[in-house]
Amino acid sequence: MSNQKKRIFQIEAFKNRVVVDPSYSEKTWNILDHAIHQNQICNQNASGLSFEELYRNAYNMVFHKFGEKLYSGLFTTMTACLQETSISLEAAQVHRERTGEAIDRGLMRNIVKMLMDLGFSVYLEEFEKPFLEVSAEFYKGESQKIMECCDCGDYLKRAEIRINEERDDCYPHDKISPQGELRLGKYAS
Repeated sequence: MSNQKKRIFQIEAFKNRVVVDPSYSEKTWNILDHAIHQNQICNQNASGLSFEELYRNAYNMVFHKFGEKLYSGLFTTMTACLQETSISLEAAQVHRERTGEAIDRGLMRNIVKMLMDLGFSVYLEEFEKPFLEVSAEFYKGESQKIMECCDCGDYLKRAEIRINEERDDCYPHDKISPQGELRLGKYAS
């Protein structure tokens, strides 16, 4: 038995190349994008998805040299998903706080940091501008209610309390947006 030669195994590449449909990457990416962004994973509604199929599609994109398209598409889609989720969560937290509920301040700071990580322009255009508009509407309605039931002195006291509350709430944001108070003043009239 010692005289027998040992066989050496070699793995050889396929002789024929696999031809991929030219629209394969686009079709596959559309499947993944739909699953992630459009009312599925992003909105925590993944019960009807086959994660095995999604994984196989992502793997095949990389295998067929479409990894860059997969990466850039995932980056764009997940950024948009994170942005939408962060903005709606932040707005809901602010509304809860203004109506007297206790909120998690650490969560608020982290949401603002995430929005800033997406870019200062994202923070300004996608969050701060709509936030200030909603704030103006909220305080306009509140001021109308206070004017109906209170005299001038009580109105001014309540307004000062609200201004101080907003200033305190904005303190962590001042490091991010030093002109925040100036922009808020634009909506205060």
